[in-house]
Amino acid sequence: MEKKIGKYHWLWAFIFLATSLVAQEVQLTARSSRTSVGLDEPFRVTFSCNARGGDLIPPSFEHFSVVSGPYSSQQTQIINGSMSFSRELTYQLVAQEEGTFTIDPATLKIKGKEFQSNRLTIEVKAGVRKERSQSVPKSALSSAMNTTTKMRSSSFYHSTNGRITQFDLMVVLGTCNITP
Repeated sequence: MEKKIGKYHWLWAFIFLATSLVAQEVQLTARSSRTSVGLDEPFRVTFSCNARGGDLIPPSFEHFSVVSGPYSSQQTQIINGSMSFSRELTYQLVAQEEGTFTIDPATLKIKGKEFQSNRLTIEVKAGVRKERSQSVPKSALSSAMNTTTKMRSSSFYHSTNGRITQFDLMVVLGTCNITP
């Protein structure tokens, strides 16, 4: 009987080691919300990895401007005793010029090792270009613009389930006359 139990201990130890080795495989992937965008059209690039800790270093995003981000999220799941972990780093980008460009891989440095994501290829087409504001000399503004501002402020109260909440409301009305 003891010999059979000993055999089962080795089997359980083997299963435990095999599953822990599989669980330690680090994966770092890159994905984009779009692979073809118009000039000045925002899109998202997300880097996902299944490893806890470490430093996730994004690429330089050459030919693109970072509009917002990075946004970070983490998720831990335990399903039927099996645990998984994922974290994401998301950037919103806008292309600076037309053409087909490659976004270099992100790098994850963890426990003395480096892992790299895949590269992304983004095609940038003409699209609808947004008007950029042009600066006007300050002296021209002061002589050509008349501004009137009126403010009105009031408070009101709302009662819900015995709790009284005060709301402050400010309305700003403004007129602007520009003469050529």
